[in-house]
Amino acid sequence: MVDPKGEIYNLLTEVDDVTVLQGRPEVIASFPTITFSIEDNTPRYELDKKIGFQDIAVIVDFWADNPVQTASLLETAEGLFRNEGYRLTFSADIPDPEGKARITTRFNLIK
Repeated sequence: MVDPKGEIYNLLTEVDDVTVLQGRPEVIASFPTITFSIEDNTPRYELDKKIGFQDIAVIVDFWADNPVQTASLLETAEGLFRNEGYRLTFSADIPDPEGKARITTRFNLIK
C-alpha cells in the first residue's frame, strides 16, 4: 500500500514562495500557505488479494491575502496534480472573517 503524504507534500512544495503544511494549524502564521490532508486512501483488492489500485482523495486548502493569489495558487497546483494523475473534483471559495482568502479543493487520483 502506498502512503501518498510524502508525494503530495513534495508536489505542493513545487509551488513557488508558499508554506506547505500537512493539516491546518490553529493559526496560519504566514501567507500564502497551502494545507493538505488525505481524505481517502482505500486499497482496492484483486482476486489474488493483492492491491490493484488505491482510491486516493486529497483535500487541499489555499490561503492567501486576497482571492487573486488563491486563484493563482490553485491554477499552479491543478497543473502539478494533473501531471501526476490527479483530477480536481471539487473547489469552493470559503469566506474568512479576518478578510483573508481561502479556496478549499479535493483532488482524486485517477490511474
